[in-house]
Amino acid sequence: MTKTNAIWVVAERAIGRIQPVTFQLITKARQIANGRPVVAILLEGDDDSFEQQLADYGPDEIIRVRDAKLKRASDRTMADVITALARAEQPDSVLFAATPQGRSVAPRVQTQLTTGLTADCLDLRYDDNLLVAVKPSYGDNVMCEITCPQARPQMVSVRPNTFAA
Repeated sequence: MTKTNAIWVVAERAIGRIQPVTFQLITKARQIANGRPVVAILLEGDDDSFEQQLADYGPDEIIRVRDAKLKRASDRTMADVITALARAEQPDSVLFAATPQGRSVAPRVQTQLTTGLTADCLDLRYDDNLLVAVKPSYGDNVMCEITCPQARPQMVSVRPNTFAA
């Protein structure tokens, strides 16, 4: 299973495929990992099969949760499953897409885990063991660097098409 220094990327799927933003996040996670394992989190229905689409982008591991209730799960259900996984596996960082689904699921997970969440990021990097999230402020005129030094996992949502896949 995963190690506590892992970077998780929550895979987003819709209309029978993994959404491109997931591949973008996996690619960025691999660029900044510096030895940390990159783990894709895949929630799917019991008759779905999206694992190969994710594997093609090179995560070190895929944690796949298959259950009939996940085929068309509510955001609350997805958040509950991700929260339970995070409590069990203790990842260092969790990356979500800043899409309607990610903007709904990520804060639910963040609240349940009592950690921080930086939304709508445009860049990510690590300074030592601290994830630095760069996000716009003041109408996108100022870039802020935000960290979460006291709590884990460090959580961010990233705007789609910010990084290349």
